[in-house]
Amino acid sequence: MRKTIFFLGLMLLVATSWTACKDTAAVQEETVTETGMDSIFLAKRADAVHNMNAYAQAIYLKIQELENELTSASDATKAGITAELEKCKNIQSRVEDVRRSVSAATPEVWEKVKGDFDDIHYDVRMAISKTPVSKENANKISN
Repeated sequence: MRKTIFFLGLMLLVATSWTACKDTAAVQEETVTETGMDSIFLAKRADAVHNMNAYAQAIYLKIQELENELTSASDATKAGITAELEKCKNIQSRVEDVRRSVSAATPEVWEKVKGDFDDIHYDVRMAISKTPVSKENANKISN
């Protein structure tokens, strides 16, 4: 009888240990998955911030180019250049706003921020390009 009780106690101890190890493995797997998702999000956000810095630089250069053209432009072309310059300055302001929201983005708001990012990408492409780009093609390039 004593051996039976000892055997059953040992089996209970082994079963409890087995269950505890199994639960720990599940928690570790879940933690690794969450960590992996955070790393993916951080990489996407860092890439978007890098792109926003490039957009800011591109629109800055476009504004400089337009200001240089304006100084030597004839009266007939000044109105068109001035309108384009104002449009680029508005885009520059929006680039700064989107750049701030992208750098502060969390996974919960990423989809909205990504939509803003895609829109500003299209606007910058249209402002610096001599040929029109469709919104679908501009966004394909950014993805």
